[in-house]
Amino acid sequence: MDYMSPQGRNVIADWPARLLRQEQSDFMALIQILAKTRQWKDPAFKYLKSQYQGMGEIRFTSERKEHRVIGFVVA
Repeated sequence: MDYMSPQGRNVIADWPARLLRQEQSDFMALIQILAKTRQWKDPAFKYLKSQYQGMGEIRFTSERKEHRVIGFVVA
């Protein structure tokens, strides 16, 4: 599922297009690694605390910038 803005834009699908080519490549490489990993853990993934139970963030650094992609785990 993706978030749709009130204007009807899919901000999740729009996000990668705004990244530099190397950032896109690094993100896709991480996603491919995580897809093959049964238990996601630090430093690539961390659950959020407090009222956001079940939500977590995929974290990666590329082009000297830290990126965090927030979502929730579907079992």
